[in-house]
Amino acid sequence: MIFKVLPPYTLGASIYFDASIKDLVEFRDATLGEGKQLTANPWVLENLYGDMISYMIHFVFWVSVLIAIEMGAEKTVKDFFFKLN
Repeated sequence: MIFKVLPPYTLGASIYFDASIKDLVEFRDATLGEGKQLTANPWVLENLYGDMISYMIHFVFWVSVLIAIEMGAEKTVKDFFFKLN
């Protein structure tokens, strides 16, 4: 779960999940267990919520970083650290 903070991991996990969803559903149906029922359709929202939230958080974070760079926030941070010395 901690790797969800890295966009390449989330993309790679999505691609892997899309490629292996049918095998995962077959295995889950063939074994006994208390796990939640899975659908073989990779586009069901239950299968996509985590990725969607992760991508939205990345979008907001990186857009705010770009806005801070464009507004010159590095100058105020630099001035703050030089005042500490």
